[in-house]
Amino acid sequence: MSNEPKPMNLEELLQLMVKRGASDLHLAVGSPPTFRIDGRLTPVSKDLLRPQDTQMMLEPLLNDMQKMNLLKNKEFDTAYSVRGLSRFRISIFFQRGTLGASIRIMPPRPLTLDELGLPGQLKKTLALNSGLIIVAGPSGSGKTTTLASMIDFINEHRSCLIISIEEPIEFLHRNKQSIICQREVGPDTNSILSALQSALRQAPDVVVVSDLRDEHIIDECISIANAGVLVMANLRTSGVFPAINHIIDSFPEDKRDKTRALLTACLQGVFSQTLVAKAKARGRIVAMEYVIPSPKLKRCLREADMLNFEKLIDKEPDTKSQAAALRDLCNKKVITREEAIANAYNPIELERIIDRAY
Repeated sequence: MSNEPKPMNLEELLQLMVKRGASDLHLAVGSPPTFRIDGRLTPVSKDLLRPQDTQMMLEPLLNDMQKMNLLKNKEFDTAYSVRGLSRFRISIFFQRGTLGASIRIMPPRPLTLDELGLPGQLKKTLALNSGLIIVAGPSGSGKTTTLASMIDFINEHRSCLIISIEEPIEFLHRNKQSIICQREVGPDTNSILSALQSALRQAPDVVVVSDLRDEHIIDECISIANAGVLVMANLRTSGVFPAINHIIDSFPEDKRDKTRALLTACLQGVFSQTLVAKAKARGRIVAMEYVIPSPKLKRCLREADMLNFEKLIDKEPDTKSQAAALRDLCNKKVITREEAIANAYNPIELERIIDRAY
């Protein structure tokens, strides 16, 4: 009889993932399958994955075309559903010549904005007919979940044609008051950029973009927002101030003044989120920094006076810094002082703010 360990079954791991309340499953040869639970990595077992284990788990998820894309690009993102269990976002990649993956569980339905504990200012922007709304945050901060909740809120309350451009489709939306067309890169369009370039011909009320990843996508989103459409998009960066700088700095220097003027004209809100472990319960909660630009803030943005822009956060209406969001959660005993400081953009400043409150 062979003493080799039995190859691990992906579906069993996914079932265990749901049972334990993990947000992610990480698979890498030479390490055991590992869950991320409340932000912390937790090995599932002591058995180390072998190359044949990850190959047997991951290859059946892909069709022939997707396998070709994986071999060509060395990474591939897809979604996978298990009937009666959940839907998962799967990022497959090569590492040290072997297959690895990061798998994230998606809720069976979009959570409401209230269930996520998001500020009322976000709802205010979703009543607008045009402009650009940015949801920022690092990888794993829940941006996609927030964006899905924003789509669902509009779907519940407004009659709109929503074009959502995704890579891949993660949440499956059902039409309520709105019609939602979900376009996935690969099966439905060649790229986010090509989908954006044809979007206005489809007469949308709302355009949703899963990733503002480069200058060309950002440029199209700003153009669509200035053409009278509400655009909602994710951006992988931490903080309102860095998010705006990232957008401007994506362009060559000779185009930045024009981009700044066009962004000022259409920007309706920037919301940057951080997930923080709860103090007395399992799970994590969103600490959200946000700016809905006032005339003063728009003037600072238009004139490239970003020093005063940053100083006005917490002073102008409909603004809140991350430090203030973390302080409020700490004061309500929702999170610990230690967690607040560990997740702060500026830990020293937050310590000073928290200590001043006591």
